[in-house]
Amino acid sequence: MKVPPTGTVTFLFTDIEGSTALWEDNPGAMPNALARHDGILRGTVEDHAGFAFKTVGDAFCCAFPTAPDAFEAALGAQRALYTAEWGETVEGEDGAPHRGGRRARW
Repeated sequence: MKVPPTGTVTFLFTDIEGSTALWEDNPGAMPNALARHDGILRGTVEDHAGFAFKTVGDAFCCAFPTAPDAFEAALGAQRALYTAEWGETVEGEDGAPHRGGRRARW
């Protein structure tokens, strides 16, 4: 089991923008999209010495031993979400197609 960092830590909190509307408008596509998102987030956090201590829906709460680790994880996750293969397109609140976290905010 991975051990959380101790001492002075940096927290990173994530959330998918507009996810409630995405679930309402795309109930068939969202389970796979969320599973892909979660896998990318978990991998990126762990790759940068982070510890995901809580998830709530599509939100992650993470701790890192240093601020640069948290920053690199956030940047790495954004890049991975942007370039990931998502299959079916999911439409956002504005009706525009959104694929793979292009509108994710950290």
